[in-house]
Amino acid sequence: MMPFDSHPELGYIPSGSTNDFARSLNIPTNPADAARSIIKGSFRQLDIGKFNNVYFTYVASFGAFTECSYNTPQELKNHLGHMAYILSGITDISKIRSYHMKVETEDLSFEDDYIWGAVCNSTSIAGIIKLDNKIVDYNDGLFEVILIKSPKTLIDMTKIIVSLNSQDYNSDMITFFQGKDVCITSEDPIAWSLDGEYNPGGREVHITNIPGAIQIKC
Repeated sequence: MMPFDSHPELGYIPSGSTNDFARSLNIPTNPADAARSIIKGSFRQLDIGKFNNVYFTYVASFGAFTECSYNTPQELKNHLGHMAYILSGITDISKIRSYHMKVETEDLSFEDDYIWGAVCNSTSIAGIIKLDNKIVDYNDGLFEVILIKSPKTLIDMTKIIVSLNSQDYNSDMITFFQGKDVCITSEDPIAWSLDGEYNPGGREVHITNIPGAIQIKC
């Protein structure tokens, strides 16, 4: 819809296995209930993300376990939901690597080694990582950005696990901020996942927020 000059109003009936997008917007995952919400609900504006020259709805992510979203067989997702991502992720632990990245926004510039990251507009990512709905505003022109640093010790790994479990991202192992324009440069090409679909990414990606681009009934 994004290339159109005029964007038609949108209703959404979720049919995926994890349904982060629906969960974030309180859209029922039961198809009949979702249809009723389209009939009886009200429209709200929704920011849309642009990743280089393509668009995404709620999350662009890279790194550890990201491949699970597009490599996990659909049949397994249908049967097990987001647990399928966890099971597939366990087999990928040996493949976890860190990426040295430079991150620039309209206000910040820094670099470090990261094993996972997401630029998102959602309260749920893969049904595992959660953000408080007091933080996430779907029409504020801002992304929430989470970057997990590469652990060097068991203590570092413990800090990461505790932060994710408690949804407290004020940790020296996690970088969390909000921004509307994010440029990420890496030494090596990095593949990304856009709403769970593969994107080749590259050494440099430019992610921008397009505020209030879509109206969705929910």
